[in-house]
Amino acid sequence: MNLRSTGFFMLLNFKLISKIRQDNKNYEASLSALVRKLSKVYFALVHCIKLCIMVNQRIKTTLSVTVNPHLYQRLKEEIGHRQISRFVERAIVKELRECDNKLAREQKEFQQSLIRGYKAMAKNKKLKKELAI
Repeated sequence: MNLRSTGFFMLLNFKLISKIRQDNKNYEASLSALVRKLSKVYFALVHCIKLCIMVNQRIKTTLSVTVNPHLYQRLKEEIGHRQISRFVERAIVKELRECDNKLAREQKEFQQSLIRGYKAMAKNKKLKKELAI
């Protein structure tokens, strides 16, 4: 081998090594960016899972209710001793839904009566004349 070809191979080798180093830096940068993104996704996912667990867990609060002993006895017979709380909770939820529905109906009826009143006022010619004065 002559000196020229050795220099050529050294230059080629140097270029290849620098290209590999550059590719390695790009790879490391993209890998670290990917790790950062994955860690953000991971922490967001963990947070979502924690929220789901909190929502699905039944946080219980004790409520003392005084009832007639005959009613309690009947509840124990009909529902079962360990099922009374669930039964009472379902009954309360049902009752509250009915209250919400009743309130929504009343609100809708009130809005409709207001609309009818405004339409009647718009048709009233005497009122239009008074307002024009």
